[in-house]
Amino acid sequence: MADGHGLAASAACNIYDFCTPSDQLALFVILFEEACLNEPTASRRDTLQQRMFKDDVRSSEERFRAFVTASSNAVYRMSADWKQMQQLDGAEFIANTDDATVGWMDKYIHPDDRATVQKAIDAAIESKTPFELEHRVLRIDGSFGWTHSRAVPLLDAGGGIIEWIGSARDITQRKETETALADLAEEHSRQSRLFYQIASATPDFIYTFDKEAHFRFANRRLLEVWARTLDEAVGRRLLELGYPDWHAEMHEKEIRQVIDTKQPIKGEVPFTGGSGISGVYEYIFTPVLGPDGDVELIAGTTRDVTERRRGEQLLVAQNRALELLLTGSPLTDVLSALVQVVEEQADSKVFAAVRIQDEARGTLATAAAPSLPSNYIAAIDSFKIAAGVGTCAHAAAANEAVYTPDIGAAQSWQGQSHLALSIGIKAAWSTPIRALDGRVLGTFAVYFREQRSPSERETRIVEGLGRIAALAIERAKNEQEREELLRRERAARAEAERASRMKDEFLSTLSHELRTPLHAILGWSQVLTRRGNTDLAKGLEVIERNARAQTQIIDDLLDMSRIVSGKVRLDVQRVDLAAVARLAADTVRPAADAKGVKLQVVLDPLAGPVSGDPNRLQQVLWNILSNAVKFTPRGGRVQVLLERVNSHLELSVVDSGQGISPEFLPHVFDRFSQADASNTRQHAGLGLGLAIVKQLVELHGGSVRAKSAGPGRGATFSIELPLLSVSGDAADTPDRRHPSRSKGADHDRLDPASRFVDFSGLKILVADDEADARALMRRLFEDCSATVLEASSAAEALSLLCSARPDVLVSDIGMAGESGYMLIRKIRAMPAEAGGATPAVALTAYARTEDRTQAILAGFQHHVAKPVEPSELIAMVASLTQRPVRDN
Repeated sequence: MADGHGLAASAACNIYDFCTPSDQLALFVILFEEACLNEPTASRRDTLQQRMFKDDVRSSEERFRAFVTASSNAVYRMSADWKQMQQLDGAEFIANTDDATVGWMDKYIHPDDRATVQKAIDAAIESKTPFELEHRVLRIDGSFGWTHSRAVPLLDAGGGIIEWIGSARDITQRKETETALADLAEEHSRQSRLFYQIASATPDFIYTFDKEAHFRFANRRLLEVWARTLDEAVGRRLLELGYPDWHAEMHEKEIRQVIDTKQPIKGEVPFTGGSGISGVYEYIFTPVLGPDGDVELIAGTTRDVTERRRGEQLLVAQNRALELLLTGSPLTDVLSALVQVVEEQADSKVFAAVRIQDEARGTLATAAAPSLPSNYIAAIDSFKIAAGVGTCAHAAAANEAVYTPDIGAAQSWQGQSHLALSIGIKAAWSTPIRALDGRVLGTFAVYFREQRSPSERETRIVEGLGRIAALAIERAKNEQEREELLRRERAARAEAERASRMKDEFLSTLSHELRTPLHAILGWSQVLTRRGNTDLAKGLEVIERNARAQTQIIDDLLDMSRIVSGKVRLDVQRVDLAAVARLAADTVRPAADAKGVKLQVVLDPLAGPVSGDPNRLQQVLWNILSNAVKFTPRGGRVQVLLERVNSHLELSVVDSGQGISPEFLPHVFDRFSQADASNTRQHAGLGLGLAIVKQLVELHGGSVRAKSAGPGRGATFSIELPLLSVSGDAADTPDRRHPSRSKGADHDRLDPASRFVDFSGLKILVADDEADARALMRRLFEDCSATVLEASSAAEALSLLCSARPDVLVSDIGMAGESGYMLIRKIRAMPAEAGGATPAVALTAYARTEDRTQAILAGFQHHVAKPVEPSELIAMVASLTQRPVRDN
């Protein structure tokens, strides 16, 4: 054992030859460590052994010096308390010093490291263990560098520290490398943190796949959609994370395509994650290439474009609605398009409706609600606009948006909530649709299937569409007003044209009606002046009848003039309307019996009196009864009914006659209005009778109305007059009778007093639907020895012309059925040998210039206006037949 240390030291010295300088330095320090550590034990051995060991150590000193010279490490010796540096070989790293240096720490150690170095020295001294520390020192070039310093204590026999032997290795480059690596690591860590924060803060999904389509990374937003943690997601494939088969297969195919082509790929797809979040997503997969150019990873980003797509869809839908509005589409089409936008764009399933204010009814009328049941619409349309009623009615009344988040519990829906709840509606929201001036035009309503209020987005959409709805409603109302103005203008123009036409027709009819009786009066007057009294009675009868007819025409004109000018005076008294009705019926009964019309009178004996002018009331009833008899065919029936209805009397005249067309019924009481105003009409008159009736009844505080189921189905005229409130004695009712025109007078032959022309052997065909006119013509022409053929219609005249072949035709223009114009056209269309060239004279009460022109163009040779001078007519016929005219 005593030889052990010497052998060890000797062996250690021999190893130097085979070690690198740094290893030799380490071995030398170890040797000193062992020597120092074993010194206490060795002191107990004999002195010879200690001296041998120390000699061995000193014998290696020269080699140690050579080693320090060859080594790149600095070697130093320190005093036991490190106060003094005994020696320093800096190895061109630290400046050498052979002199003992007390202030070595201030000279060589970096100021910031001195406390650390001192602390390590104190610990080593206290524990008598090696000192080892990395710190900064002043290098030979004046800069500070890093060193790894290690020193071991040399102990004496008593265990006290003699000195410290140490080495310092330049580790500046390593430290710089470590610092750079640390900086890189810190930067990488910072970048990673920054990336993760950005990736977590962005609403987009950020993720990476490996080449087998396993997720390697997913940001927080994507993890929220998956409802998973990062550890749960990493290493899993799409299918394992809840993607549908088709979706996972599509993406994995795209990943393989990115790997094969090394090109990005884009797409868009709908997706619903495990958390229930769903939407439309736009994604891009991008290859991440390694140093060799091969794909190492696939990086992906996905953006939720649901709102963008919905916004685009909203814009398209709004444009579609605006296009409908601008192209003049019906209001319901525009509003239905707006409602459809709301139902498509809402955050959840909803019903939507546009309701327009009905100002007349004080309600809201549903104009567009394609998804709401019709029975629900009918029910809510009955709600009156009022605060606290429902949702829409309240919104319209308050002119503000109204929310009802829980219909079942809402006071405003009390008694009506079952209507909404039965079809799944649990909440409602309605906002007013306002005009530019702020007026409420209607409401835009949204009905929810769950208890909630509208979202901010839904509110914006409905408010925007509400403005379009307001434009559409305003436009429709303006269109309606414009159409109404146009309709009124057209109606006014039509009425003016009708009035003008009626005026012309009236003048033509007036001319006809006045000229026809004058024709008979004048003709018979001249006949009577030329002959004796043989035909005096007959002539006077015709003159009286036509004079009375003309008097009635004049009376009607005067009555209408008085009514229009407000100059009608009524002799108001207590009137028994039943008595008036009986007198009027008795007046027209002879005419009814002559025509074969059954007249029935049914009077309520308890009808009671009225206040009025008995003469005017009799005139009213006579006029209506006369019309009923006139327009009822033989075998028909006319009824007069009087009954009490509440506080008024109703007098009705019901006939089974030719009826009134729906087109003419609204005009039946108009002045000069006639259902048939043509020259082929079957009934005479000016069209004033019923107009006078209406005016006189209204002057009595009553009303008159007409009803008819149509042509051929009869008519009913009803007069309502208020009952007399205070009863009194019955007053005598004057009897104002209107004579009827007799149709059955016989005409005896009148011998002419003198002859202007001899018509012997001449056949003259007279066509006229007035018997008096035919009788006069017969008398005139027979006085001239002519043979007279009579026809009461155009058809009869055409038949006689073909069979009897007359020499001359004298025809009226205005005949029932076919006019004289139609007759002459048919004749002129016949061959001459069949009578088509028969001379013809138009004898008519239509005396206007255009009437004369029309007659000549139709085929008549002459046009003679009634009343005609007999001598003029005879001379005209003579000229057509080339018969000489003699003086009287």
